[in-house]
Amino acid sequence: MRHAIDLIDDQVKRITELMKASEGERDTAMQDCHPAMDALREKVDAQILEVLTPDQRPRYEEYSRNRHRK
Repeated sequence: MRHAIDLIDDQVKRITELMKASEGERDTAMQDCHPAMDALREKVDAQILEVLTPDQRPRYEEYSRNRHRK
């Protein structure tokens, strides 16, 4: 953000403080949406598996596990 909108040092400091102060609230908001996102991900993964061949399914499942760890 610093370079994209040409922030000065004081702005960087103040924005960093704002972001740190909101971490708890952000984490709470993310926890609230995780169950819905997990359910949607499972639904779409199941639909994708139906499209794939039996040989492709294990590779997709591995890809999916790695994707979720990031």
